[in-house]
Amino acid sequence: MNSLQEYNLEVKRLHTLAQQVATLAETYGKRDIERQVTLVMNWLDEKDFLVATVGEVSVGKSTFMNALMEQEALPTSLKESTALVTYVKKGVKTKAKLYLNNELKLETDNLDEFNEHFKINTKLLEETASEGIFQKTASKVKDTFMKSQQGSTAKEIEELKKSRIEIELNNPLLNQQVQIIDTPGLNDAKGVRSQITKEFIASADAAIILFKADKLMSHSEVEFFEGHLVNKHIQDIFVVVNRIDKFKTSIEEEQVKQETYKRLIPLGIPKENIFFISAKKAFQAQRLAALETSSTNMEPIELKERIPYKAVKSQVQEHHTVEDVRHILIEQHQKLEKESYFTDFRKSLEYFLVNNKGKGKIEKVKIEFLESINILEEIMKLENSLLSKSADELKSEQKQRKIEVKAKQAQLKNKSKQYRERMEQQEDLLLIEFENELKKNHALVLSDMTNKKFTTIEEMKQTIQSSISETELLMKNWLTRHLKKHMQHVQKKYLEMSNQVAPQEVSIKSIPFDLEGLDESKLKNRSTGPDKGVVGLAAGATGVVAAGVLGLGLLGGFLLAPLLAVGALYLVDEMEDDSKKEGTFNQVAVINAIDKQLTGHNKKLLKEVTKEIHLLVDRYIKNMEDAQKSLENDTNERYKHAQSMLSRKNQDVHQKRFSIESDLNTLEQLRNQVKN
Repeated sequence: MNSLQEYNLEVKRLHTLAQQVATLAETYGKRDIERQVTLVMNWLDEKDFLVATVGEVSVGKSTFMNALMEQEALPTSLKESTALVTYVKKGVKTKAKLYLNNELKLETDNLDEFNEHFKINTKLLEETASEGIFQKTASKVKDTFMKSQQGSTAKEIEELKKSRIEIELNNPLLNQQVQIIDTPGLNDAKGVRSQITKEFIASADAAIILFKADKLMSHSEVEFFEGHLVNKHIQDIFVVVNRIDKFKTSIEEEQVKQETYKRLIPLGIPKENIFFISAKKAFQAQRLAALETSSTNMEPIELKERIPYKAVKSQVQEHHTVEDVRHILIEQHQKLEKESYFTDFRKSLEYFLVNNKGKGKIEKVKIEFLESINILEEIMKLENSLLSKSADELKSEQKQRKIEVKAKQAQLKNKSKQYRERMEQQEDLLLIEFENELKKNHALVLSDMTNKKFTTIEEMKQTIQSSISETELLMKNWLTRHLKKHMQHVQKKYLEMSNQVAPQEVSIKSIPFDLEGLDESKLKNRSTGPDKGVVGLAAGATGVVAAGVLGLGLLGGFLLAPLLAVGALYLVDEMEDDSKKEGTFNQVAVINAIDKQLTGHNKKLLKEVTKEIHLLVDRYIKNMEDAQKSLENDTNERYKHAQSMLSRKNQDVHQKRFSIESDLNTLEQLRNQVKN
């Protein structure tokens, strides 16, 4: 796959296969598989590619985003940057929403009026003349933002971090499962805007860092880039140097390119991830192309009047026909597109999203489908085998099975104990490393506070917020990276145990499938079949323990970290009034208080992570125990059903066996289609 279009065609193909698997699961009474297949496909649908854009004021970010979407959705030529994050996502029609502290405050389909008041890339310093809800809400956003810039209270800063703008558009790029995040910016490297930006970069599939060709890398850009991005999210970074059209000669362009490579390649950015573009020319080209496409029924004069650029309009003469004007539009469109260098960047971004992110999602779904197919095959073969025997033979087999089941239960209990003991050493090593990492980051926070002499209370509060947020991200990254390795080890030993307990039975060897990022509220309305509205993930045959096996529970401890930042800032907010005067506050007392608070926080966090890591193995063991019970109950029911058919000498037995053979062939075809 090279493009988003190819990726979405593959998703549609998997939807068709999923429906076939679900239909077979329903036929053989496996409602849990039917439900799981539906949930997995809904999960894939919900997993948009997140593309975060980062850039300082006047770098041309809005023009760049408009060019990327081939649609003028965001206002351009603005002077400042807000602390609000903007999500640009797919929608049935154009809509703008404003959330303050996670509460929807305003929703409108008038994007122009919305942009006029909340100018997505301005900090709302200007008063507006209009009245009503727009004015009231705009004032609230402005007030919150201005306070945060001046070193506001912890509560106000946290509210700001939970506020956002959402723009919904019916747009070709967004409809291909791409969501663009417009981050606040880098101008305050230690302030709240940069902290918000860092958090969103950490969760994005790709980060596009925009620089100006005519003013390459300011001090705040260098500080942010080197201090946060390098060695942390380097594999997901695209560097885009915009406004390359500002240079009049190829020599000047080449000088900028070489200087960019000189600065960025030593930091680990691959040369192929650095692009030099003109977003302005790219968007101009797109507007001309759109005009040419819609010009079929226009008169030459009308078409000329609609040309948005003087340089192009001046080429149209009075004697020109519509076809002549369209030819000019095509020629200029192609010229601008070539000069923008935007096409190569767009293709590279799509290729990266599809192959570095999308393929992983597709493979995850395929593995789950193949597991479901294997379980269905096991069930079909069992039924076929039962119907090939006599009723007396089945009675005899059932007696023998009861003895074997008891032996397997005892074996599982013994193997589970061994599995638990073998994992304890691995867990202890991981927790020791984690505790050391906590101590290291604890020391970093105190170092930030100790090595700097603060002259204002706002400066101290900003440093506290920045330092704690940064160490929080470092710990999240560390824990996620090490948990992945731990999870692989746990799964490997789990499969070894399951092969010893049930070497032939696929049904009880499933590895829990993690549906991270699942939006359950949406799935409730989209689930199909008899369990419609039920979002509890199926245990039993498909082996899903919970959505949070890896990620939700183990990273949940970091919900404490924002509270730590809030608490630390309250320490400053609640200082005596006299101590808040410039140069008179007791810096040592604040540092000691933060030290004490960090110690308490880290103790709680270590306790929670220790509990979750230990529970991880217990969940796997319970998964196998539940699966074994489910398999036993299901097999007993199939024995009873087969005995009933055979004892009545039902003439449908032969027809049923023929049907099973046909379904086995269908299942094999599905397996091959999933693998392809």
